[in-house]
Amino acid sequence: MTKTGVATIVGNAADTKEKLLDAAEGLFAEVGYDAVSMRDVAKQSGTLLGLITYHFKTKEALFEEVIARRAGELNRRRREALARLVNPSLEEVLEAFQRPYLDLMLTGGEGWHSYGRLIAQIGQAQRWAKLSGRHFSKLGHTVISMIMEAEPQLTRPRAVHGYVHLVSVMFGVFADSGLLDIFSDGSLHSTDISAAYNSMIGFVAGGLRALAAEESKPRVVRPKKRLRRAAPSLRIARESNATFNSRRCELVLAFELDDCLNIERIC
Repeated sequence: MTKTGVATIVGNAADTKEKLLDAAEGLFAEVGYDAVSMRDVAKQSGTLLGLITYHFKTKEALFEEVIARRAGELNRRRREALARLVNPSLEEVLEAFQRPYLDLMLTGGEGWHSYGRLIAQIGQAQRWAKLSGRHFSKLGHTVISMIMEAEPQLTRPRAVHGYVHLVSVMFGVFADSGLLDIFSDGSLHSTDISAAYNSMIGFVAGGLRALAAEESKPRVVRPKKRLRRAAPSLRIARESNATFNSRRCELVLAFELDDCLNIERIC
């Protein structure tokens, strides 16, 4: 076989793999992982079922490849944007982290919209936590550290909480869920990602600063409560009960002694 023939086969295989990934991505985003079968992906991509098992041994392997394919591009752009910052403000850190995602959503094609919905699914399901961590946790730790540098009063636990809130808001913005349309009675649209993005940056920055402010508040040490002495009426009642019990014991002993004396007399 000539080099041209080999290149053609390799190229066709790569094209087939991309078609499978595109089809799987759209189906997973639309109906969820569990509702999609390998046969569904083959039908959607217009390829034979055997070609899927050739490229991806299991559905789990296919799903991870779908996540990994765009994660690499997104992480690369984010790292480059963060690396350009010098003594950044909190808003600049958030902008460098989120702007590459917005740009890809706006100019990268329909596949990125499917990816946005898919990432929202795995980011809020415990079963996919390890998968998400493999592709996004390293950069996440970098962002947390930069957030702490921009807001020095933040402790790491607070910053981690803030970062989780940040990505949760991000899921809502980039997933195009339709909630804006519902709660605004149609005056706002989830498809207008740019408008939602602008409000997201200010919202998250305000939340992180509120967490930092909580750390700076002086902690109030409350004095220990002293044990209260019993009220006079309660002491009298206790003394009366004690006296009553004492006299009762005396009467019981007297009756017992009297019985013993009577027994002796009879004997």
